[in-house]
Amino acid sequence: METAGEKQGPGPQPARSGEITINRVLRWVIVGVTVAAILYVLWYFADLVGYILISVVLSLIGKPLMNLFERVRIGKYNIPSWIGALITLSIMWTFILGIVLAVVPLVGSQVQKFSEVDSSAILSTLQGPVDNMVHWLEDKNIHFNNNVTLEEYINEELADLIQLEAFSNIFGTIFSFMGDLGVAFFSISFITFFFLRDNTLFYKAILSATPSRYEDQVKNIVRDSRRLLTRYFVGISIQIFLISLCVTIGALICGLPITLAVTMGLAAGLFNIIPYVGPILGSAFGILLALSNNIHMDFYTETMPLIIHLIIAYSITHVLDNVLFQPIIFSNSVKAHPLELFLVIIVAGNLAGIVGMILAIPGYTFIRIIAKQFFSNFKIVQSLTRNI
Repeated sequence: METAGEKQGPGPQPARSGEITINRVLRWVIVGVTVAAILYVLWYFADLVGYILISVVLSLIGKPLMNLFERVRIGKYNIPSWIGALITLSIMWTFILGIVLAVVPLVGSQVQKFSEVDSSAILSTLQGPVDNMVHWLEDKNIHFNNNVTLEEYINEELADLIQLEAFSNIFGTIFSFMGDLGVAFFSISFITFFFLRDNTLFYKAILSATPSRYEDQVKNIVRDSRRLLTRYFVGISIQIFLISLCVTIGALICGLPITLAVTMGLAAGLFNIIPYVGPILGSAFGILLALSNNIHMDFYTETMPLIIHLIIAYSITHVLDNVLFQPIIFSNSVKAHPLELFLVIIVAGNLAGIVGMILAIPGYTFIRIIAKQFFSNFKIVQSLTRNI
């Protein structure tokens, strides 16, 4: 028999795992507001975030040099880390500025020549093929709108393509960008120096903002990201150099002047950063430059052989890149299936254009590293990250 003191009313029932409670809703709201606030801050300080990211990339590229200086001994003493960081930063900036100083005059002169090309001169050079095309169109009874002749149509298109105003706009944009270059140079150099001097600085900054229960996972993410992305960015730098060298040699063999050949090589190397479409764009740009510098050549005896030889040179370069350079350079960096990377690049291109395609591989690598640490219980994550 129960006494009055023993009789108890029904107490609060614990919430079921799938039940939505006020506390859970509040937690989601807080998380959402926090994420939105972080994204807003990153957007508001986009320039600073960009400087930090560029500094991280430069510190990753300079890490092999820093490791080398750390092993160098002068008598009983090692080189201090700040001296090693200063030398590494100086070497990287000297290399980058040397390339810029070598490239800008070459590109400027070629762009100037290209902007001065007379569309009527191109049309006169192509007069033979144009006449053959006109006869073929007349035989097939094909006509342009408004009774425009093929010569007039080609001349109008060339005039639209070769516009000095377009190049002036490009250079105006470049010069406006140069106005902020001093601040960017100082900021990136300052941040990169400390990242090189203390390679755990970025690591410590991330850990300081990480909850204690996730510290082990974040440590693994930072370690794997540093290892894989260092190999990737160093590999990209080597690939650009090799592509530029091969195209430059090929253009010299085709009889082009060295300034033009170097410009074509550098353009091919830089365009090659864009996956899949970059090699095509670089080849087309190089061939167009070569033709604009040799506009008065006879089409059948000189222009056509030059185009064929350049196509062969670019093709050999891209075969070497696909068969030799990429497997050797990137074999241990990305560790993903080629079809997997192809799909990622296509999706990134649809979402963010050329910039998305360039950032697709390092971004996807970083996402896979995060997924391995936090979502390894999912089979698809296990499949995508098994080689990391």
